[in-house]
Amino acid sequence: MGLIISLTEVVIRVHVEAVLNLSNILLCLAALLLYFVHRKSTKVVPSFVLFIVCCLIYSVVFSIEAISRLLLYYDVAVARILVPHHPLHHWYSTVNTMCFDSVYATGTFLALDRILVMTLPFAYSSWNLDKKLFCASLGICLLTSTFLIGSNAFFPFHGNVSSFSTEAATHLLGIVYDLIAPIEVLLHVVFSVLYYRFMKRRQSNGTRTRGPKTNQMTLVQGVSQTVFCIFSKMWNRLEVSFTGREIWWMLRVKFYYQFFFAIHIFLTASFIVLKLRRLKKQAVTSVHRVSLMVERTNGRVTAFEEDLRPYLEIIGWLGCISVCFLAVVPYLLFRKNPNFIGSLLFFILSCFTCSVIHATQAVARILDMSGLVDGSAILDGDWFFLCQTTSIDFIYIGGTVLALDRVLVMTFPSQYSSWGVSRKLCLLAALFSLLVAALLFGTNAFRGYKGDGVHFSTVVALKKVGVVFDVLAVAEFLLHVVFCIQYRIFAKRANIKPKALKANQVAFVQGISQITFCLLPKFLNRISTTFSSQRIPWIDHVTWYYQFSFALHVFVTCSFMVYKMQFMRRTKVVVSIPRNSAYTSKT
Repeated sequence: MGLIISLTEVVIRVHVEAVLNLSNILLCLAALLLYFVHRKSTKVVPSFVLFIVCCLIYSVVFSIEAISRLLLYYDVAVARILVPHHPLHHWYSTVNTMCFDSVYATGTFLALDRILVMTLPFAYSSWNLDKKLFCASLGICLLTSTFLIGSNAFFPFHGNVSSFSTEAATHLLGIVYDLIAPIEVLLHVVFSVLYYRFMKRRQSNGTRTRGPKTNQMTLVQGVSQTVFCIFSKMWNRLEVSFTGREIWWMLRVKFYYQFFFAIHIFLTASFIVLKLRRLKKQAVTSVHRVSLMVERTNGRVTAFEEDLRPYLEIIGWLGCISVCFLAVVPYLLFRKNPNFIGSLLFFILSCFTCSVIHATQAVARILDMSGLVDGSAILDGDWFFLCQTTSIDFIYIGGTVLALDRVLVMTFPSQYSSWGVSRKLCLLAALFSLLVAALLFGTNAFRGYKGDGVHFSTVVALKKVGVVFDVLAVAEFLLHVVFCIQYRIFAKRANIKPKALKANQVAFVQGISQITFCLLPKFLNRISTTFSSQRIPWIDHVTWYYQFSFALHVFVTCSFMVYKMQFMRRTKVVVSIPRNSAYTSKT
């Protein structure tokens, strides 16, 4: 495997699988919630609900494995589930196999359910075949789980004492589910043909082709599972059975098998959420405050953009949370190094805080648009709005202090080290951030947000703080320009190794990104509101995407830092791959 799979592929797979599985958890939870909300407006298919539950369990289990691999990669900890021959590793491998088998079993019974409802509609309804198929599917899953857990509890894993072992049980179940795989493919093909004929008949009769939603979701599930999961599983089994060996490119396919499975769940759950959301789409009449500098522009923003922006934001902010976490953990371990920069850590922590708050807002907006919950408490809440505003201010403070830190270290290198300028700047940033937060939250607590009858209220405080941060933005812009010039001169000097420029490179990318995605929209909005009697339409349109552009800035900066931090860790990473699932076990 080492001659076939490169280290870069291992690193990419570890990171992408972590993001995919965590996203799958959120999507499966959203699908279950939507299915529960719309249970009265659509026909509930128990087998379909069971399939989503199995996908959720699979995502949770493999998220644990993905996070464990990330911790191993960043030298944080070695999870016991990744240590071969450890009892916990054997138990986790058993659960691993159960998750794979449950998804295959529920997918097979779901396809059978849809075929029966199309071929025998009256018998399907009168005989309650949906409930019977659900019970059969659940029984198969429970029987498989009991068989694996029982064999692992009463017999050694490798069978050193008895002739029967968990490894033998896993191999036996692997054969059974290899036989189920072609049956599932045939069921998916039959269902696809029946569904195509059904839709053609509806079109010929002149009826609208909006539904049925469950059939559309099952079709996508069947195609996705066949392409990403069953095809590679069957091909590997045929190749091993008839040739007695595995070809190198099939080893690569097997290496990405869990990744393909995660993609399958991501596509299926995303389509389910999309279809269920359209069942009952409510108009949003309340006007939500995005930030103090961005106003609602209903006349210039299309309905499609209003619906699309929350999904762009939640994807962006979830990605920011992931990369910020990946940047914070190794940099905290790096804190005892003499090259540690406190202001850079402050900036990353500010990005992480801002990402969590804005991701919460994006989730609340999507749920509110879908009519699931009333999100006005978050979207229109004064306290949450202050949290959102201060989190953005913290990033501006962190960016300014980081740029000042880099300018000082290049201008006065000896004084920078002897006077402890890095720590003092980090302390200054923390104190200034606490002062801003205390001013805004204290004013809101004692004077109220609008402050009827009060001269100084939270709205007035926000305007005053906004003016201060406009001046700070200009200062930050100038510092970034000065730093870029100094960095260019510094990098062209002789006898300077590129590895010595990591902190400066991160600060350089952070400066360019913040100027492009944050400062320019902020300046344009200030110019539009200050020097023009009417808001300029295209500037208004740009500032409407301010939060999304801010998410891009955080994602780009933290991703670049994660990339640079890789060179400070060991170059060789050992990643164990589960060997005893129903797919990867030896035959």
